Amino acid sequence: MLQMSISGQSPEIQAFVSYLKEQALFDVQQQEMVQEAVDSTDTEIIKLDVTTNLLKPTVRKMVIVKLTTVQGKEFDIALLDSMSFKSGDLTIVRGKNYDIFAG
Repeated sequence: MLQMSISGQSPEIQAFVSYLKEQALFDVQQQEMVQEAVDSTDTEIIKLDVTTNLLKPTVRKMVIVKLTTVQGKEFDIALLDSMSFKSGDLTIVRGKNYDIFAG
């Protein structure tokens, strides 16, 4: 959990907190007023407890694409986040491949 202290003018704080609540990666658990503004020029301070799933690993689907050359040789390519579609007689495949030994 993250704890944030935010200070500023009330309308700016309200706009920021509203924006933060709309974000899918953040969940505002608790909001506490530390110092309330007396008028529109005073500084207001609030404290927020926020949870996030930014640091949680996501499971990504890996697909093995098997390719065959004209000579009949076969080889495999592992792709993350792959997509494929047909365009006429062609099948187009796209995805991400990481070679940790490339350099």
